[in-house]
Amino acid sequence: MYPYLFCSNTAVLSSYFFLQEKAIIRPLQEYYESLNYELLQKWFEYRPEYQSDQQGYLISLFKSAKPGTAVIVGDGIRYEIADYIAQALEKKFKVEKQIMLADMPSETEHNMSALYVGNGEVLPVHKDREKKLTEITGKTITYMDLEALSYGDTANYLVLSYRDIDKAGEKMQLGAIKLFSEFEQVLTVKITQLLNMGYQEVHLITDHGFVLTGILDEADKLPPDATGKKEVHERFIRTIDKQSNSGWFSIKELYGEYNYVYAAKSHRPFRSKGSYGFSHGGFTPQEIIIPKFTFRKGKAATSGLEVTISNTKELTEVTGDYFAIKLQADSKLIDLFASQRKVQILIYSGSVNTSSSNIITMKSGERQSMEFSFQGKMEIIAVLLDAETREQLDVANIKKSNARDLGGLL
Repeated sequence: MYPYLFCSNTAVLSSYFFLQEKAIIRPLQEYYESLNYELLQKWFEYRPEYQSDQQGYLISLFKSAKPGTAVIVGDGIRYEIADYIAQALEKKFKVEKQIMLADMPSETEHNMSALYVGNGEVLPVHKDREKKLTEITGKTITYMDLEALSYGDTANYLVLSYRDIDKAGEKMQLGAIKLFSEFEQVLTVKITQLLNMGYQEVHLITDHGFVLTGILDEADKLPPDATGKKEVHERFIRTIDKQSNSGWFSIKELYGEYNYVYAAKSHRPFRSKGSYGFSHGGFTPQEIIIPKFTFRKGKAATSGLEVTISNTKELTEVTGDYFAIKLQADSKLIDLFASQRKVQILIYSGSVNTSSSNIITMKSGERQSMEFSFQGKMEIIAVLLDAETREQLDVANIKKSNARDLGGLL
């Protein structure tokens, strides 16, 4: 049983911009540390029982996954952030909350490699990790940035990277606090969108958590007194030689010329180059206990009226700059609640929504037609959505024909 470090909800924290002010944050930080001290002592007692389950996680997931699986791989998503998102979505979707224990040191290059590649192999380039995951699993996996996701994207297996949290933290340090609510909103919206697009399950995982170390004086930082050649980071030290510092613990790990990784039995950072305030790489609950959440769509209470794009075949070869999208509503009346449905057509060029229709009310057995233009594009996508739930109902690929429009003369 691993103890869990409680932290105030990030949405609350993010609203208090004044936490960046030293005169305000210092007493709050001291109070937090007084509460945290006893918990960390107990946490480090569990150190001998620590066993990461992160190595090769994505490999195992995709080997058994069924088509319609999407995975959001975040960089630096703390458990509290994921839990806030889960609370926001659990009224609409089925949420399964589990934890994963991050590998050590908990830093991006090492832990992303653990997720994608496994077997302790570290690949510095992210594209190489993706390539290796595809090779090992034998699955055709589509990779993209989370924010590039749009309705109409189709893939049996999808991996979406979300790096904004870690990037903002490393660049802005404590200043990133004010952005946390925006990060949570992006993830909430995208998980909802994926499930509405027809994905059967959406997994939310991450490489590591992070520590807000706060405002630090030099006296707050730990001296990196390691013997022999060393590589000092804010939250860990790599060495060639075995060390004997009782305030540290070691992990045997080969990395380049180094043989060991050392982390302090504390949340405090080592004295090193760079900014302080937001960090990862050490052994604290905030960094090591990370989310392994799954979101699924529950069964609808009532069946909606089935509405489809009826001329998808015609739309694959359109002559001229204008085209009509024809909608067909099912004539079978299942129940009174399925007698009509409000829908909307969105037009995409790549991941950009270029235009959309008004809200259209379709009744059982009814047909309607809407006209659009290519707007200078040769290929676009039409997405039919339920106007209320934003559920994706149908998709049509629309291509402009190279044949000349003779205006019906032939």
